[in-house]
Amino acid sequence: MAWVKTSVMLPAENEQVLVHDDRENRIALGRLVGGRWYVEDAPEGRLREVAGVTHWAPVLDSEAYDPGDD
Repeated sequence: MAWVKTSVMLPAENEQVLVHDDRENRIALGRLVGGRWYVEDAPEGRLREVAGVTHWAPVLDSEAYDPGDD
């Protein structure tokens, strides 16, 4: 799985992706909506805006994932 810098490319609007939030130093499920990043807070799955996203990666379908592709 390749991480993508947000300064290089952004995911599709409202696409669920993994995000690296540099301010809170965590990786979480998130999405870009209206130019703003949101992460899903467990357990309710509610979205919360965050400002420190530096990288993102696609969420892989476990059946289609092949570690040899990395």
